Amino acid sequence: MVLLLTIAAAQEPVVTVTSSGVKATIVLHAEKAEVQALLEDPEALYNLSPDIVSVEIIETKGSCQQVETAAKGLFSDIEFTELRCKNSQGGVSQRLVGENDTFSRYNVDWTLREVEDGTELTYELDASLAAPLPDRVMHEAAGNAASAQLANIYARYEALRGK
Repeated sequence: MVLLLTIAAAQEPVVTVTSSGVKATIVLHAEKAEVQALLEDPEALYNLSPDIVSVEIIETKGSCQQVETAAKGLFSDIEFTELRCKNSQGGVSQRLVGENDTFSRYNVDWTLREVEDGTELTYELDASLAAPLPDRVMHEAAGNAASAQLANIYARYEALRGK
């Protein structure tokens, strides 16, 4: 008797590190509305990120939320305030609010696109450090974190499907 075992490999995010930041994409077996709901909930979304230490919604105005975020930095945890708003691609855009000692620029765009197999989720980070350290170092770390977060999001939807 021969026993055949098929193991479905988890889909890996496609991650590109550029001179200005990171772009990461994955296809999720989920409806666009389900993924959109996750993106609009910073606490649920950040729980799937290995680098987020804490998140607190400070204020909600219309389709925007002001959020205090603490994340693992290169040398120590960093804290920053971001404005998270729904964007025209069905996702969420995050922008740095106020002064910050870590970033001179910090913009994140989450976009959604319906595809044959479900929903394509794209994360784009455009950021620059305020410190005299090459941005490439931060972009490489952010690329690793984005890859892990998208893989965790993928695993979440696969678990919901019973896979």
